[in-house]
Amino acid sequence: MSANGEFHDFKKKVLKASLEEIDAQAKHAQTMWNFLIAFAGKKPHFRSLIIQVFHKLMQVPSWVAAWEADSELHKQVQTLHEDDLQSALGAQHEALKKSIAPSALKSVTLVKPEEQPEEVRLAMERERMIDAIKEEDEEDEPEDEPADKPGPGLAALEEGIDAVAGIDEPAKMDSGGIPALNKLRIGCIRCAGEEESFLQEVEHAPNVFNFLFSLIKQKPSAIQGVAEVMNQLMASQSWGSVMEKNRLLQEIV
Repeated sequence: MSANGEFHDFKKKVLKASLEEIDAQAKHAQTMWNFLIAFAGKKPHFRSLIIQVFHKLMQVPSWVAAWEADSELHKQVQTLHEDDLQSALGAQHEALKKSIAPSALKSVTLVKPEEQPEEVRLAMERERMIDAIKEEDEEDEPEDEPADKPGPGLAALEEGIDAVAGIDEPAKMDSGGIPALNKLRIGCIRCAGEEESFLQEVEHAPNVFNFLFSLIKQKPSAIQGVAEVMNQLMASQSWGSVMEKNRLLQEIV
């Protein structure tokens, strides 16, 4: 369990870093490759984040070279679940593809859509944004729950909406408004493009919109966060419809 914190710290640094910054740490590549494989073997429920870290590191030639030079790493990666994690890793880079077991190689082209490189890059950006929000809110605690537990987007959205519901009087807006906004930002990012998740929570739309407008009136400096949330909410057909049909909300705007 103690490895969870180390992995999350490393994940945040990797997703935030430039390729040049990662290259400058190439002397540690072998150590970190060993750690990541061992962690993946013990913590398969962190699968999506593990794939993101492998994908980012494999964009750096010096880290690819460290991987290719160490045959022990290839043996270790072949101990991971063949038709599942190995195939997903193999889809991220040719060097990984050459290292996985032959049986896993057959499934590389069949990996889930969200584990295709293009989708992994989008997931990396969402995760980087979430890490930045947590740093803003000074919530830098290691995550005990797996990032890809069932329904992570909906759970995060519900948490954000619950936080908003807790701001039920003006006095609470001063101290709790920004933390509630940040939870809502995380929920919206995790649910981006998932209309089903937004539809399930659409009954809360008037209250959430009212919170956002009240917050921006009281704290104009929150404009960027409010704009991020509104961008996602108005991209939802169900939430956008609430806004279009609610004259009171329009008058508040």
